[in-house]
Amino acid sequence: MKQFLQNTLWFGLFVLALCLIIEFLLYLRPNTYSYKHDYLEEHVDDIQVLILGNSHIEEAIIPSELGKGVFNSAIAGRRLRYDVELGKMYIPKMSHLKYVLMPLDYTAFSFGRMGSPDDKGIPSPMDRTYQCMYYKYMNIRLDGIQYWSEIMNSKIKFMARFFESDSVSRGCDSLGFVSMKYNNRTSDWKTRTVPDSINTNISPDKKLQESLYENYAVLASLCKEKGVRLVLISTPMYETYREAMNPEVRKEMVSFTQKLKTEYGVVDYYDFTDDVDFKDEDFLDASHLTHTGALKLSAKLRKLI
Repeated sequence: MKQFLQNTLWFGLFVLALCLIIEFLLYLRPNTYSYKHDYLEEHVDDIQVLILGNSHIEEAIIPSELGKGVFNSAIAGRRLRYDVELGKMYIPKMSHLKYVLMPLDYTAFSFGRMGSPDDKGIPSPMDRTYQCMYYKYMNIRLDGIQYWSEIMNSKIKFMARFFESDSVSRGCDSLGFVSMKYNNRTSDWKTRTVPDSINTNISPDKKLQESLYENYAVLASLCKEKGVRLVLISTPMYETYREAMNPEVRKEMVSFTQKLKTEYGVVDYYDFTDDVDFKDEDFLDASHLTHTGALKLSAKLRKLI
């Protein structure tokens, strides 16, 4: 029995050491989070247009099409609270900043009226992944001092980074844009990412409603103090997505942006949801753009800002 316990202890120590080595080596391999963090740190005085947000923006705005000094720091799946933390970290330090661009998504206005766990504020299976990646690679610590290990928490295929080139491993181009190809669409692309119904006969959850406004208000306040514009964007949606949208919720979105404009004065809102210039080939699925769609949207934004 003594020998068995000793062997178990040594084996456990070996596994622990192996995990620590892998965790450290992963830190040395490029990924989207580390690349975008390092770019922001290195170019804090050069960026004129900072793009925040999730995949709707990461795959939809091409910095090189907007001009010089533009960086797309959006990352797929990003929660708004991480955008707020990034805004706090970088907006005050950016000496040449003129615009902050970020999404205003329809589903963010469900406020418990959609019925899904995520809609009710219940953590999703990916939340531990985000806690890990933002903690480890972007220095955002929203959950105390606990270290969030990739091996223990990440659902991203992290081991693949050991077998990829640096450019593939980082997951985006040099200015943060992620290009989605038309030929990568799945056969069910028209119905993928179509939102569940939002029932406006149900009263919205006031806490979720207030939290959404407070988060955007923090960013608007930071922009006002810095003298830059906060540009909110609703990206183009395919017809199947638009058909699933509740018109009353869209009115709520307009009222929401109007309140921000009135209170802070530096907010602009551009709604491309119904833009007829975007055709079938411009969509990867019901709510994400292909590269051709991103080119169109970027050209429109360049004229606007």
